[in-house]
Amino acid sequence: MSTQRRGADGSRVERSARHSYRSSRPAMRAKWGWFVVHTQPRKEFFVRERVEDLQRRVFLPLAETPCPRRLQRALGPLFPGYLFAQLSVGRGDLAVLRWMHGVKRILGDGENPLPIDRNIVREIRARADRTGRIAFGRALRAGQRVRVLNGPLVGLEGVLDGTVTRPEERVAVLLEIFERATRAVLPARELLGLDDATNAR
Repeated sequence: MSTQRRGADGSRVERSARHSYRSSRPAMRAKWGWFVVHTQPRKEFFVRERVEDLQRRVFLPLAETPCPRRLQRALGPLFPGYLFAQLSVGRGDLAVLRWMHGVKRILGDGENPLPIDRNIVREIRARADRTGRIAFGRALRAGQRVRVLNGPLVGLEGVLDGTVTRPEERVAVLLEIFERATRAVLPARELLGLDDATNAR
């Protein structure tokens, strides 16, 4: 489609209205966020590789866990069935991940995936080495402030009510819920010592 106008000498000058419309449209900016990807059982490493093939940042926290059939400890996902991926909303990443083999869903509000606070990923990465292995060398001590990293209480902070030396242990935490301390028993692997994260940076 074209439009006509008169030049200074009275001649007709044509210009493309479509070109003018396109040039006036603002460029779409990609919005990035960290999402929690729920994988099928024992598909965490497979999905991590597929997301890396898309040239997207992915973080699969690892930890040593007891192996019933072996004397030594095995290295596996810190949160079995879950990993973190930095995805672009504007570039169709969410649709690609939804249909990716090995992926159940992307966590969010019902059917709508929602990004999580990037500080949660940052704090977990602060305790991990280059391979994603979480260092549990420093024991969580009684009275230490901690943050819940997984499950329905994710993001809540509280005070540890016991000393932890192994990630598979369960420990009581006094969580601050509705402006009062509520006692909850949680796996140690789902807790992050806040002062440890600060020192690790």
